[in-house]
Amino acid sequence: MTLNQALFKRKVDLGEYGDALTWARAYGFCADGVRQAQWRESEVSRVAISDYLSKVASLRWVLAEAASRIPSEPDALAALLDHGVERCDAALCAAAAEDAATAQVGAGSKGGGVDLSGRDIAAWRRRLLRYRKRLRVWRAIAVAEAEASGGGGGDARLDTAAHSTFRDAHLTAAAASLAQSGRYAALAVLLRAHAAPAAPRRDCGWVLDAVAEVAEVADPADYAPLVTCALEQVLRTGDGGDEAGAETEGLRGLAMSPAVERALSRGGEAAAAAEEEAEAEEVAAERARTGGGGSGRIAYAGRVGACAWLCARVRQIEARSGLLDHAITLAEIGSESVAVFDGSGDGEGGGDLSRFAVADSHEPPRATA
Repeated sequence: MTLNQALFKRKVDLGEYGDALTWARAYGFCADGVRQAQWRESEVSRVAISDYLSKVASLRWVLAEAASRIPSEPDALAALLDHGVERCDAALCAAAAEDAATAQVGAGSKGGGVDLSGRDIAAWRRRLLRYRKRLRVWRAIAVAEAEASGGGGGDARLDTAAHSTFRDAHLTAAAASLAQSGRYAALAVLLRAHAAPAAPRRDCGWVLDAVAEVAEVADPADYAPLVTCALEQVLRTGDGGDEAGAETEGLRGLAMSPAVERALSRGGEAAAAAEEEAEAEEVAAERARTGGGGSGRIAYAGRVGACAWLCARVRQIEARSGLLDHAITLAEIGSESVAVFDGSGDGEGGGDLSRFAVADSHEPPRATA
């Protein structure tokens, strides 16, 4: 280290940032150390992002900050995640323009490049998109639960530890946790946010996994919309599902208040599409890892899969809780769903449980964390 470099470092360490920037310009030093120190000392905000983080040249460092810092203000976190995604997009576009997707690329202002490959940047981008969508879902859940409790629907401050756990959890585990705690409004928001109208044939077994996590002693009438819409979503994955279920909406049929819908739609359609694609890849990977492809768990799809799950869950509720009335209620709710989907009934008065004779004694698998 030269004397000038040592003096520059000392100015940064002492917080003499103005002098350090002057020194960097005079001697051609990278100013990242100054901007990083200023960023670390600042609360996350749009101003701090613009003044400090956006001027850090090291893409690796910027993305690590965007993925790790969780301010208590939701708007500040949203701005941070947006900035991270924008830096990824800029770097990938630059790499594509240079026909060097696998080359070492950088993004940012002065200070040189960083050693991130196109594949690494794409991985960071998927992670940040997942975090951004989970933030939207968290905000919508806060609104829905506030409305359910009779309170206001305002944006709440983040519990940083709880939000960190929520956004890093696999989708199946997050849904299972909400179901187990009886947070039906929150679970409805999570399922509604992950309805996939553009890809109705995607494996939706995780949806039934989540509903199966509701306590057996709970009255199915209390969470009937979840059962109905989850079954419809799975029914739509079968052969001819698009045509047979033209009058059904699947998870998109879960009714949300205007305030919750606004929270879910923050960012616009383009952002939502990018987030959906990123999380679809993670859902598929998680289902494969936990056995959706053949380690004892059932990949529910279509009418047969929906009926198999329903019959098994009815038996499970009766066996575990001894509450036959709850088992019958679930059978009636499910029977109505299948009848309406098939066009063999109008949903009035339920249906005959014999329609589920195709089911065997499989027990609905518990979603893994």
